[in-house]
Amino acid sequence: MLILGNLNSEQSLSGKKNWLIPSLDLALGEKHNLTMSVGSRRAGKVCSGGICTDRPALDGGEIKLLSRF
Repeated sequence: MLILGNLNSEQSLSGKKNWLIPSLDLALGEKHNLTMSVGSRRAGKVCSGGICTDRPALDGGEIKLLSRF
């Protein structure tokens, strides 16, 4: 699944107002997911499904592996 995200903000310390980060999410069997992202992302808190995490700013690429036991 290809996910394309775009975040707009009027308030930015860096002067940047748009961040674009396309991601490719691959299911590796029933217990693993691999996500690859390239682009830029603003630093801050990200909440999904009741779980919040602090994410660092990104200007480049990121690979994440999620494994469930």
